[in-house]
Amino acid sequence: FKDKNGKEIFEGDVLGTKDGLLNGFIEYREDLGMFVNSLIRYNNFERLCNVVSDREIIGNVYENPEFLVVEDE
Repeated sequence: FKDKNGKEIFEGDVLGTKDGLLNGFIEYREDLGMFVNSLIRYNNFERLCNVVSDREIIGNVYENPEFLVVEDE
């Protein structure tokens, strides 16, 4: 898969949205047999194939672990 800018997506990449509400990290879910965007703020996921064209890579969980921290509003 490639993000909206044409950059190739890998497991562990963090995909972002303008408002940051649907930021998530890419992981392979064996129970589903597919790659998903695991939403950081919510206990939920999106199928990567459904959202990939609307999101862009903003980092990855290995170099930017701070993306996985949810700040209280």
